[in-house]
Amino acid sequence: SPDQEVRVDAWINLPLLLAYRIVSVQDVKPLAIRYLDLLQSKSSTVRHLAWLYVIDILNLNVIQNQDVRPLSGYFLELLQAQHEGMRMEAWDLVPSFIDRGIIVPQDVMPLASHFLPLMQSQNDYIRKRAQATLTELVKRGIVSQVSR
Repeated sequence: SPDQEVRVDAWINLPLLLAYRIVSVQDVKPLAIRYLDLLQSKSSTVRHLAWLYVIDILNLNVIQNQDVRPLSGYFLELLQAQHEGMRMEAWDLVPSFIDRGIIVPQDVMPLASHFLPLMQSQNDYIRKRAQATLTELVKRGIVSQVSR
C-alpha cells in the first residue's frame, strides 16, 4: 500500500534523522513494531525495501536480532522472487544476515537453485553481482564450487 511505502521510506531515512537529532532512538523504539510489520508486508516491494535496511536499523539498536529472527521466513521468500533484480538484492544480503545471526546457512541451502540462474542472467549487472556474491556463499557453505 502507498502508506507502507511512505513508512519504509521514513525508516530508510532514520539514520539521517538521528544524525541531525531530529529524533532520538528513544523516540523511535516504541514504533519498532511498525518496522517489523514492514518486514512481513504482503507487498513484496515494501518487504524487499524493509529487509534491505534491516541491518542499519539493527545497528541503531531500535530493534534486536531476536525481533527479526522469527520473521526470517519473509526474507527467505524474497530469495525466490520472480523479479531478478529483487532476487539478486536479497541474495546479496545472505552473507551479512548469516554473519549477523539473522539466518543460518541451513535456512538458505535448499533455496540455492534460485540463486544459480542469476549466474547466467542476460543482465550483465546481475550476472556480475551474482558472481561476486557466489564467493561469499561458497565461504559460508551455501553453494559448493561444483554447483556452478
